[in-house]
Amino acid sequence: EAQLQQPLGTPQVISVHAGEETVVPPLQLSPYVPPPLPKPLAPAVDLTVTTRFVATTTFPAAAEAHVTAYRFTYAGTQVDTLRLYVPATRADAPAATGADATADLPMLYMVYPTAVDLWQSISVAYAVQGYAVLAISPVAARGLDIDGHAADARVGLALAQEGALSEQIRRGPTVALGGSFSSAVLHRLLRGNQPGVEPAAGEEVALSHAIIGWVTVGGITDAFQGTTAFYRGELMIPPEYKYLIPALGAPNLYPLAFLRYSPVYTAAQLPPTLIIHTDADQIIPITQAYALEAALRQANVPVDVFYYEDVSHYLQIDDQMTDAGREMFYIVLDFADRMLKREEKREK
Repeated sequence: EAQLQQPLGTPQVISVHAGEETVVPPLQLSPYVPPPLPKPLAPAVDLTVTTRFVATTTFPAAAEAHVTAYRFTYAGTQVDTLRLYVPATRADAPAATGADATADLPMLYMVYPTAVDLWQSISVAYAVQGYAVLAISPVAARGLDIDGHAADARVGLALAQEGALSEQIRRGPTVALGGSFSSAVLHRLLRGNQPGVEPAAGEEVALSHAIIGWVTVGGITDAFQGTTAFYRGELMIPPEYKYLIPALGAPNLYPLAFLRYSPVYTAAQLPPTLIIHTDADQIIPITQAYALEAALRQANVPVDVFYYEDVSHYLQIDDQMTDAGREMFYIVLDFADRMLKREEKREK
């Protein structure tokens, strides 16, 4: 990926006129390859356990999980939003190397769009289905640096894969979930899923293609189209995000910034996908989901969809959980089970 620019890094503006031929400078493209992570990773990023506690939720009934909160430092930024949820029945010794620490829990990786602890009920609900749920959310210090957020998510995944978080986690393939803004973060993480990378010694699967399926809930898929809708006044952006799109600059001058938020243009490189979206979404219209579905089908990438009518922009688990929310929960679970070839084992 690349964009035209002047020698000093300023945009290279090209004028195009109807009926005329325009000659542009050569554009040299190179594959996106994330930088290698240091090994061993845990000491390199100063991985620290900050707290441990038990969390519960009302769905499924009396669901309970042990939670470990972590902090690490990467690329000059402290990230304190990494959490690991394991079923309470498996975590009587919740340390990384517990007496019951057999590595047989498949992992779900939740990349949440806002503070990770606000989504605790969802993490607990999936953990009690027999999963180790790894969760992370963007930190404010990264701002709109989508590659920085993706790098933090990559560090979290790598820590789990190398056994630094818990020996209960089965190393190997995982399924990841993102929503709204974090779908774009996850998209950038998936851009590092380059084929042809061999596993390192002791790894069942190379980190670069560890995510074998992903779920996008109310996600951004085409930032170019979204920007057009924003400036037309067609979107209802929450006040705290009203400057997000203008901060990216003009798409005709800085296309790479928008491409990084646009999985619709890299669909052929994505793993099997589950798209979830409500047609009541006024923040990210459902047309964004339709566009990604069409691009995936054209690229022959397996895709499942769940389009519904509900007021919720996200999956929510609380006392007001809707029928659509309940159905959504099990659709995600079925997708994850199928991707990981997991036998049915769930709590109602």
